[in-house]
Amino acid sequence: MKYNKSEIMKNAWSLYRTAQNWVENHDFAWALKRAWKAAKEAVKEAAEAAQTGLRRMHYSEYKNSYSDCKTVEGSYDKRTKTIEVMTLVKKGARAAVKAIVNGLCPRCGTYCYGDCRAH
Repeated sequence: MKYNKSEIMKNAWSLYRTAQNWVENHDFAWALKRAWKAAKEAVKEAAEAAQTGLRRMHYSEYKNSYSDCKTVEGSYDKRTKTIEVMTLVKKGARAAVKAIVNGLCPRCGTYCYGDCRAH
């Protein structure tokens, strides 16, 4: 697994400067260890998300195309109207495959994002 070492170093320096401002007497090695730990956790979370097919999407896209998929409990964001959906864990695959065709609405065949009233 390759890591973005530049980002890790930037995060380490940011942590180090923040710790110095808050009168915590930490050295740079402490900050570098924390940055590496965060990077490894991010890679681990990304691998788990890829394994379950976890994806954040607009709620209308979920209702139109992935309504047969499981969602993460408490993941709905009211402000952005998005929800986390486990796309690989499905109850039935037939409806989702039909809805995914070119990202079009399965009801009206356009990019309406679920706002259409077609039946």
